[in-house]
Amino acid sequence: MKLNLEYELASHDSTEKLDQWLSKGQQCLEDLKNKSCKGSEFLGWFDWPKNHGFEQLEKLEKDKNNYPLHYNLIVVVGIGGSYLGVKAVEESFKHCHQMLMNKPSQHLPIVYLGNNLSESYILEQLEVLDEYEPLVFVVSKSGNTLEPNISFSILEKYLSSRYTTKEANERSIFITNEKDGFLKEKMDLNGNKVYNVPQDVGGRFSVFTAVGLAPLTYAGFDTRSLLQGAHTLFDQINFAQDQSKDVSYHPAVTYASLRRLLWDEGKKMEVMAYSDPKLFSLVEWWKQLFGESEGKNDLGLFPAGVLYSSDLHSLGQYMQQGYPSMIETFLSFDKRQEGNIRPSEERLRVPVGNCKKDALSAFRGHYIEDVNNAAMKAARAAHLDRGIPCCNLSLSNLSLNSIGYLLAFFQVSCAVSALLLNLNPFDQPGVEQYKKKLVKFI
Repeated sequence: MKLNLEYELASHDSTEKLDQWLSKGQQCLEDLKNKSCKGSEFLGWFDWPKNHGFEQLEKLEKDKNNYPLHYNLIVVVGIGGSYLGVKAVEESFKHCHQMLMNKPSQHLPIVYLGNNLSESYILEQLEVLDEYEPLVFVVSKSGNTLEPNISFSILEKYLSSRYTTKEANERSIFITNEKDGFLKEKMDLNGNKVYNVPQDVGGRFSVFTAVGLAPLTYAGFDTRSLLQGAHTLFDQINFAQDQSKDVSYHPAVTYASLRRLLWDEGKKMEVMAYSDPKLFSLVEWWKQLFGESEGKNDLGLFPAGVLYSSDLHSLGQYMQQGYPSMIETFLSFDKRQEGNIRPSEERLRVPVGNCKKDALSAFRGHYIEDVNNAAMKAARAAHLDRGIPCCNLSLSNLSLNSIGYLLAFFQVSCAVSALLLNLNPFDQPGVEQYKKKLVKFI
């Protein structure tokens, strides 16, 4: 497994400065590996698959096989890193309209609660549950997060109205710390099954722990392939040597160093461009990862996402002629995993039509996906002409293995990027500010 990274800088001077940041980025990576960096008490995620992940996955697979009740829907109750990793993986592979399709799927559908405080959203999700036999995962490291706890208190009442007390409790699995908090009190009272969130792993870095693995495993995803992809990335990182030994920098270090260089050159935003709507939640996960890790002390690139070609007809105007405060990263996969590749006769081409020239003449006979890829390349070329620094991140295929690799890649590069700003990548003190004021407005 290999991630290809390509970039273009504006000047020779920028290239020389990048070399300096690469050297510093490599040192930050060594500090991560040696657990000598800022926030080192929260480095449990680093190399998690080898240290704990596969062992935990064996337990999860056994628990799933021995689960005593019938269920055909997974409900994930959580916010931020407690649900975004699951959603990133799930949406990358499910049918866009899975719950409308009257045919079997490889994976159970997953719905989400506790990720907002919209009353209508919660009510509509409960209406969906009426049609299914749900299995609920309540995810909160502290056990005291407001949004999930409100949603679960409503969901708990709902389950009690449908099932016996014993079955309602068996249908609610907690993923939290085992020491204290609202969920710990519930667990002690009702005897719910619990998976522990490690104290040394923060929420946005927790996708390879039970936070991500438990709901996905119970939903039928091949989480072993997901974990193996992450393991491959960490293996590469652990065996990477520094440039003084004539070994190239790992792309995770290069990506982080590019971001740091361009911050110095006045850029304030990174726009992640993608061309498949199924990657929306993966980019949302990326936004939270970098936003919470770097958005401190008036520092950090603001993370945003755009879907091309859709957003070329809205934000594309700003990218082309608005204030040039951004860098742009293009995320792509060369092809889907073998099981998802449609036979050529089932793929869509632009109809050939007659021989007359019209607005589609240049595209007739081409696969839609080829036109989609060409639109990404055209956007990149146009934005480079505008003077926007552009970076390409590409993997050979879209599979659970490559998604695991990519998520781990972003975790490492995010930590290095924050350390290059002299920040602690693993705290988020600003998140608490609105909570302190919330009660005053009730």
